[in-house]
Amino acid sequence: MKILTKNELFAALAEFPEHSIGENGQPPKGRGVSLVPTMSYNKTYTTESIRVIHKQIGAHGYLFFNFQYAFVEYKYDVAAGKYVEQYRPFRLSSGISMPKKYWSAEGLSEQYRKDQGGRKYAAVLAEIELQKKRIIMAYDALVGELAKKPSPEQLRDRLSGRTERKQVNLPLAEYIESLAASKKVRDYRTKMKYRTLATYVRALEACRNENTVFQGMSEGLRGVIYVSSFSLKDWSDFALMVQEASTDIPRTYRQTRGARNISFHGEPMYAEATLQKLQAGLLSVLRMAKKDPDMTVGIDIGSLQKIAAKTFRSVHLHPEEIQLILDGSFRNVSTHLENARNLMLLQLFSGVRVSDLPQVLRNPIREVRGRRTTFKAIYLSTFKTGEPICLPLLKPMLDILEGERKPHMIAHQNLNQHYKEVARRLHLDRIIHTVERKANTKRIDHQDELHTILRTHDCRRTFFSMLVGYLFVSRLLATQVTGHRLSNAQGEDEGYFQLSNEHKAEGLLAQILLAQDNLPFDLVPDDFVRQWEASKTVRR
Repeated sequence: MKILTKNELFAALAEFPEHSIGENGQPPKGRGVSLVPTMSYNKTYTTESIRVIHKQIGAHGYLFFNFQYAFVEYKYDVAAGKYVEQYRPFRLSSGISMPKKYWSAEGLSEQYRKDQGGRKYAAVLAEIELQKKRIIMAYDALVGELAKKPSPEQLRDRLSGRTERKQVNLPLAEYIESLAASKKVRDYRTKMKYRTLATYVRALEACRNENTVFQGMSEGLRGVIYVSSFSLKDWSDFALMVQEASTDIPRTYRQTRGARNISFHGEPMYAEATLQKLQAGLLSVLRMAKKDPDMTVGIDIGSLQKIAAKTFRSVHLHPEEIQLILDGSFRNVSTHLENARNLMLLQLFSGVRVSDLPQVLRNPIREVRGRRTTFKAIYLSTFKTGEPICLPLLKPMLDILEGERKPHMIAHQNLNQHYKEVARRLHLDRIIHTVERKANTKRIDHQDELHTILRTHDCRRTFFSMLVGYLFVSRLLATQVTGHRLSNAQGEDEGYFQLSNEHKAEGLLAQILLAQDNLPFDLVPDDFVRQWEASKTVRR
């Protein structure tokens, strides 16, 4: 801090004719005790006004934003009896760590593109520009509110949200939307899931207030749902709305701008699967609110997690039931049911998601060379994760894909209905007994026939259960070949399983060959069996 004499102060203020001080080093009459002269007050600042600098801190280098918008403070120092000049540009860390060799006065160097790749190079530049825009927008907003240039502290507080602290009694939907717009959630898909969840919460509030059918079924609560007062009754009403109403609530709610046209009759197609995903997202939101020092959550999240874990009915088919589907035929009865039966078999013997089923039908069948054999497979990238996999074709799949009548894809909604109808006509009526635990401590005993609750994803679950449970295939191998995600918490580490996709596919066929006697049907193609037997090495 520099202490100015009277003459130095006059010279420093010569650039600001609109601000002056008296001869005694005091402010002129009517101008107050302190002055905040602003250089080029009417200048319009843009992102080019912000300079990015590289600063080395220990062994690491970081990028900082330096916004020199000429914020100058003159404060009267009582002890010295003079005015004090303070020039303080705004500086903020970008949070980007980068070695010094990648940054120069001109910006990010081409060496970074060569070492890290063009995609990461573009991502860093885009992140820098985005943060610059945030600074300019916060600056313009504060100038409009304060009618003067903000101090660095005011600008930093606005960017960090300190001046916009969330009140304790914040509506749940508003809090979820704020999370989706914040940097706490970086993944694009997660942001979209949170926005959808907020729509469901708002729809629940509207149903409580406007829909007479739902009011007769619910716990009788009304009004807005708040984070701090979220209760078991809110959890129960949320589950009731998803299970009993149309699960396409986001589209319906936005089109009608309310809940009056949301119906509460009929069996929804994806009620349980949709509820499972939404409740998982709601638990995630409540956990984040629990960690926020400015938020209060009164409900026990652990109890909600236990309730959600016992709510859903997931099934898989037994080998004898799969044999019934293999032996069944609807060629002389119904064309669409025969098509659905073939699609069901493709899922049962490939384990692909229904979103990947069109690739199985469309992609060409290729001869793939492994370490000891050649076999037929299909290359595809999973729709959900984008992972490339080499899918080995089992014997039932080859019979369908190379047969005279290759099946065609139909809509997912109709596919679920057709799967249920196929299972009903083939008498898949095994009783599935589950106990559902409600949030109000009630328990509902479900005793459903298999064909009434069968869904497309149960075919994927059946294939994985058949591999691991009946054929004793390595869980890690089955996971990677079928495109599952296996977390390290389950005791497996994908990073140490270094085989090509072709070798994994061949290994899956080999492990199935060793244990397929446990099943009433053949899985491995005859050509693969002959090659595997011929390639055996006699050890001495």
